[in-house]
Amino acid sequence: MQLIAKNKTIDTSPIYYLLIEGEHNADNIDFVVDRYYSDDVSVEDCTFIIKGVNSKGNQIEQVLEKSIYDDKVILKWTVSRDFTATAGILKLEIRGVIKMLENETLVIKYSMPAIEVRSSGKGSGLPDIDLIEQAVNSLQLTVNEGITNIHNFVNQQIADLGYPYIILTQAEYDALSSIDETKLYVIAGD
Repeated sequence: MQLIAKNKTIDTSPIYYLLIEGEHNADNIDFVVDRYYSDDVSVEDCTFIIKGVNSKGNQIEQVLEKSIYDDKVILKWTVSRDFTATAGILKLEIRGVIKMLENETLVIKYSMPAIEVRSSGKGSGLPDIDLIEQAVNSLQLTVNEGITNIHNFVNQQIADLGYPYIILTQAEYDALSSIDETKLYVIAGD
């Protein structure tokens, strides 16, 4: 989707209801600005930063990818989860700055009407990705321990029978030409 700047204003009405709470990198929005704002101001050397303030008052910033084409500069915004973490009104602006060492000089600002991040229907924002990964890793460890315990239990039960046994796959079992009735056949895996 492309939004075109008129002077120093960008109309955000096409994306007013686009974003949904909790999304990450789902939408790419290109802002098209003039390469030369005036005879004295060229923005091609600027670093462009989109700034947002969500409904909880949290400030979010993201550097935009920049491409220069003739008399236009295209700023690509891949909307990160930081901007969609909270449902509600999201105020936006783009700043063009020149960075020299640790100093930042503001060259130009593009104002935009606020947009709304729609609720995902699950209540408030999503937990941090670290919490989700932690829970998944913990669950995987528990499942692996359980599978190991089941294998150990089955092997112990077979050994306790005192019966000679053979462990093989279903395909190996099916390929047997004869079955030895004095042995226990344990089918494991595929």
